[in-house]
Amino acid sequence: LMDIRYEDFAADPVGTFKQVTQFCDLPWSDRFERSLGYFAVSTANGKWKKDLTAAQQEILESVLDESLTRYGYR
Repeated sequence: LMDIRYEDFAADPVGTFKQVTQFCDLPWSDRFERSLGYFAVSTANGKWKKDLTAAQQEILESVLDESLTRYGYR
C-alpha cells in the first residue's frame, strides 16, 4: 500500500508518478513524463481560509485537530 497526498501530487506530479512507478515496479519513460504535462493539477487546500470567517476557522480547526495531527497537517 502506498499513501499519496493529493497536495504532494499537485506540487510535483512527475516526482509523485516516478515514486508510484517505482513502487509498482513499472518502467518509467520520457513519453509518459511528457504526457503528464498535458494535465493541469492544482490544489485548493487554502480555499477554506478565504471562504470562512476567523471564528469559523477556529471551530473547524478545533474539531479536526486530532485528524490534522494524525495525517501530518500540523
